[in-house]
Amino acid sequence: MDATSTARDITATAKDATAKGANLFKSSNSDVVHDGILCDGCNQKIQGVRYKCLECYDFDLCEACEFADVENLRHSHNHQLLKIKRNERPVISSATTFFDRPSYQPNPIAMKFDGVPPAVIEELAELGLDQGQRLNDLKLKACQLESVLSLLDDTKLDEDDKIALVCELIEEYKQQQALNEQKAYQEELERKRDMELEKLRQDQVERQRQEELERLERQRAEELDRLERQRQEELAALEKQRLDQLAQFEAMKKEHEEQLQQV
Repeated sequence: MDATSTARDITATAKDATAKGANLFKSSNSDVVHDGILCDGCNQKIQGVRYKCLECYDFDLCEACEFADVENLRHSHNHQLLKIKRNERPVISSATTFFDRPSYQPNPIAMKFDGVPPAVIEELAELGLDQGQRLNDLKLKACQLESVLSLLDDTKLDEDDKIALVCELIEEYKQQQALNEQKAYQEELERKRDMELEKLRQDQVERQRQEELERLERQRAEELDRLERQRQEELAALEKQRLDQLAQFEAMKKEHEEQLQQV
């Protein structure tokens, strides 16, 4: 069986599961339509709760397909899913023109609202930086928090216990964040200490190398001085020998002249 047949069978199974389980998901969010989002299981527009896979790129399921554990060639039912109850995209009417459509790029200059504190406007403008990446991160965290709250809705705890549990989770998260920051700080201190020790070791090696070079330079200078003294002594000895030979030659010459005068 090829990949096309497998995908066709998966789509047919998802559509059958959607038809059979459509009446199981009449929740308060059943009227919510996620514009521009199609279910990757039944290929239908998602209405109600949307489940976004956190491990696959651009993969969404409707409630029925998520209940049926729909899979395909790249998605497994063991993957983590993010539960989204609200529509993330603005509704754009087909009657509007291109210039009437809302801009997805926040414009800090155009963000002027009556009665809104300047600090809030500045914070909203900062969320629009980095091409909206900060705003997307904030939306993801909000969806994750909403998923946690939806999980609490499925429990039998009363409101006070739910609040206490959420506070406990937040406190544990803060403690874990503090531990992670402390660990990162300790690792940074150890890294700096290792760098300082390495620098001290390199400085010590450099000092030893300089001392060795200076010792060798002194030895070379002493050897040059010794050789120069030896050369000077040899030159002095040769000069003395030459002078002695010259004096001896003069004495012989004088003696020879005296003999010639007597003859």
